[in-house]
Amino acid sequence: MSGDGFSEVFFSLEADSGPPEKKAEGQGYRDRLDEIMESPGEGFSEKIQAILRLGAEWLGVENGHLTEIDPAAGTHTIALAGREAPALGPGDTTDLSNTYCRMVIARNNALGITDAPEQGFAEDPAYQAQGLSTYFGAKVVVSGELYGTACFVDREPRPEGSGTPDAVALRLLVRSIEQVLGRTRGDQPQALQQSREREETLRQQKSLLEQTQKLAGAWEVDLETEEIAWSSEMYRIYELPPNTEVTLEKAFSFYPPEGREKLQSAFERCAQSGEPYDLEVPLVTAEGTRRWVQAVGAPAKEEDGEVTKVTGALQDITEQKEVEHELRRQKSLLEQTQRLAGAWEVDLRTEKMSWSEKVYQIHEVDPSTEVGVEEGIEFYAPEARPIIRDAFRQCVEEGEPYDLELPI
Repeated sequence: MSGDGFSEVFFSLEADSGPPEKKAEGQGYRDRLDEIMESPGEGFSEKIQAILRLGAEWLGVENGHLTEIDPAAGTHTIALAGREAPALGPGDTTDLSNTYCRMVIARNNALGITDAPEQGFAEDPAYQAQGLSTYFGAKVVVSGELYGTACFVDREPRPEGSGTPDAVALRLLVRSIEQVLGRTRGDQPQALQQSREREETLRQQKSLLEQTQKLAGAWEVDLETEEIAWSSEMYRIYELPPNTEVTLEKAFSFYPPEGREKLQSAFERCAQSGEPYDLEVPLVTAEGTRRWVQAVGAPAKEEDGEVTKVTGALQDITEQKEVEHELRRQKSLLEQTQRLAGAWEVDLRTEKMSWSEKVYQIHEVDPSTEVGVEEGIEFYAPEARPIIRDAFRQCVEEGEPYDLELPI
């Protein structure tokens, strides 16, 4: 690692930037960093994400993270990330002891690792837990208080000669992040929370979409060209011949007015602001079949946050809706019946009975009276007791229902 600014694993952010060629190499990155800092239109989280992406490129690694660290609680939370990653993402909290960041905090120095196993970190909890071979990180301090770390990571060892991993690069990146956080300290916790919630919502929606697409039709809309791509299951649900040309207007036309407006509004919000949706709406197919469908949509974004496509899935849930309708009908019928007749229930573990008000009225018993199975049977006429007792036993042991007319 000598000659690149990281002559030791731990180093000072005030270290020299190295030979002149390294300084020249980093000038382009410095200029881009200045542009990010001077950009007036971005919010603080977008600005920090841009710094993290630039830093990852500058240092020749996969991704950059801004973390929040609570040394007392021993927690390490990713506040923002430069890019979406399959493993840890914004809002994810891990044990500080399983991270390289713990060493940055403990040593009060920056840390540079370019090949963890080769540098003796193969058995380190951070390498064991996260599998990161490359790590460049330093503390982030805002208004004199520890915020967390800025770290740039890669699962692979960093090839010799890639990026410009000098101390000055990391120092400039960290100081820029501290400056952005310092400007917005009052609004920062709420804004970070909102950013995390957006990321978490998108991650959950993406997971739901992937699961749903295994069982349902998949679709995609290119917002620039308005071209629509459908899977074969979509055509089956709509009862359209395969490869029928479909426009947005035509797709929405299959929904009755009560569902069409709801679905169109959700789609427009997703396209404009990136808000995912998950709706249950009625659909009338090309053959006139009325169905219920679950419609799921999620945004596909560019690195700058612009929504360029909306992707989604459609599942036929007609059978599920029919079952729900039948359950509601039966519940309504039961409630009506209970107003005319008594209802009861037995807890087989305790043999205690629960009676409706009507049963107490029929037996002319005070509603506060507790009744067990045998006490309940005693309310029947002597000649009827063996019959009801045997019917109840068969119901419990064999699942055999009964419907009897007996004197009480």
